Amino acid sequence: MSSSLDRTEFGFDIKKASKKLSQDPAKPLIYLGFFLILAFLLSVYVVPFNLGDLKGLGFLSDKKETETEALANQGSAQNSLSVTSPAKGDNWGVGTTQNIVWQYSPSEEDYLFVFYRLKNQANWTVIKKFLSVSNNSYSWSIPDSLGGQAEVFVGVSTDGTTWATYDTAEVDLTK
Repeated sequence: MSSSLDRTEFGFDIKKASKKLSQDPAKPLIYLGFFLILAFLLSVYVVPFNLGDLKGLGFLSDKKETETEALANQGSAQNSLSVTSPAKGDNWGVGTTQNIVWQYSPSEEDYLFVFYRLKNQANWTVIKKFLSVSNNSYSWSIPDSLGGQAEVFVGVSTDGTTWATYDTAEVDLTK
């Protein structure tokens, strides 16, 4: 076998295939139509979604119709977590306790992690980690030493290093 790729090495001639496609540009559409009909007959739904940084198509059977509808309505599995408090423009006093609130459709294997960082800082500081996904809020006692604009991060992970989904929110910490 040569070190360069032989055009027939994988069982077809790339140049001939390219020529045939240019002669019949409707062929890819025929294949797509066939795929969609097959998906319909097999009761498989094709739903675009994003898992982490991997973009692709998801296939869900009609046995999971509720999940299919939820993913289709959200447009992306990544959007399934949403921080509702703090909201942009909120002012939280340092030395007070405020509720960080989110909405999330849980998976039993996942945990929630909550972090903060002051504006223009690179590193995040842990507020709480390995929260049960059944929680939808966490009461944060804001340290007196903080002040200024901050960002709150709520993420879903099994281990705290790879995020299935996350959301951030901005808040002003006032003294």
